[in-house]
Amino acid sequence: MTNRKTPGDLFFERYCDLNGYLAEAGIDWRGRFGVDTDKDPDYLTDRAGDQAIVEVKHFETTHVTDRLLAEPGRAIWWTAAESFGTLQSAVRYGAEKQLAPFASAGIPLVVALTNPLQADVSFDPEDVVSALLGPTQLRVDMTPGGRMQSEYTGGGAVLTSDANGKWINRVPHLSAVVTLYGLSDFPRVDVYDLSGAPGFTGTPLPRSMFDADDDIWRGFVEANVFALLPRP
Repeated sequence: MTNRKTPGDLFFERYCDLNGYLAEAGIDWRGRFGVDTDKDPDYLTDRAGDQAIVEVKHFETTHVTDRLLAEPGRAIWWTAAESFGTLQSAVRYGAEKQLAPFASAGIPLVVALTNPLQADVSFDPEDVVSALLGPTQLRVDMTPGGRMQSEYTGGGAVLTSDANGKWINRVPHLSAVVTLYGLSDFPRVDVYDLSGAPGFTGTPLPRSMFDADDDIWRGFVEANVFALLPRP
């Protein structure tokens, strides 16, 4: 029996419909791409031969709203767990539990984070990068004309470090994480490209995917810096 589609699934399908993707759901994955598994990622997407296996996650948490309603008139701060910890857990579950068996399949593996229910999660880029690569900190170049930019510190869903400071990739097969947000008729995607991560062993997500006018790509631009990527 096919699993009932979640609000996140429906939002993802809407994006696919508007942007010319086939999004195949309810797949019997056993034997697909030469993989023998009982795991069931949500979608196989295809557009003009570009394919990806996508696990979709949506959120229902209302912890911040509940605190605000309980103490009206008081300032409420998001904790680290609320701003990026929930995202981190969703990415690790999707990548480790659902997508890991397809690590050798030769196809991009993607976790899509959606929030159609307006739950208390943050898709702010700093929070998403913190969830993936560890909390960010601001690096300031004090030389004339120097830049201010964020760098990640490790301890995220994707990258952590050992006692010697060497990067360890927890999910080296994961090609990208995308955040899907906006309105049903005007959805947009931010892509967090992980193909430049230390230890990456997967299949890069091609730049010809998630390339709608309002879609944005971010990726590794230099050591410890994850930032906006120019359009190809």
